[in-house]
Amino acid sequence: MNKLGKDSLNTEDLTKYEVVNVEIFYKADDIFSSDAHVAVVDLDKETGFVKVIEYYAVDDVGKVLNREEVEGQIVGGILQGVSQVIIEAMRYDERGIPLCSSIADCGVSTVFEAPLKITQEYVEYPSQLLSGSKGVGKAGTTGALPAVFIAFEKAAKKKFNITPIDPWIVT
Repeated sequence: MNKLGKDSLNTEDLTKYEVVNVEIFYKADDIFSSDAHVAVVDLDKETGFVKVIEYYAVDDVGKVLNREEVEGQIVGGILQGVSQVIIEAMRYDERGIPLCSSIADCGVSTVFEAPLKITQEYVEYPSQLLSGSKGVGKAGTTGALPAVFIAFEKAAKKKFNITPIDPWIVT
């Protein structure tokens, strides 16, 4: 029995007191978002260098709470995914010692690796959460990596099993 003489407290009992904050958690079914991403690449077959010239993305983002944040998360993820395929690498010597002394040595992407044109759309199919939202932090990255990788393979007419796809393994 609690101090109020009851076996249990409910939300109404707790909200009577100004010093008590009540949080209610809602357990929803699993929440996932769908997306479709397509990359168009230009591959210089002599040098093995690739450039993403166009990129298309359509993402299910749930209910949009802040449009600029959603767009920024998706575009940022796209740039990260592109970078993972064409430039970023953690390299080691034959003894397993990292050859990078800082993140700058691992291949940080610049504007030159970014797609020339990104066409982005999103649909709002609310989740079962009270806010109707879904996470979009991973949307661009999880779509971009396979989209760019597959476009690279098709342009090279060759299969790859590693990222980044270095120019010297293309030719």
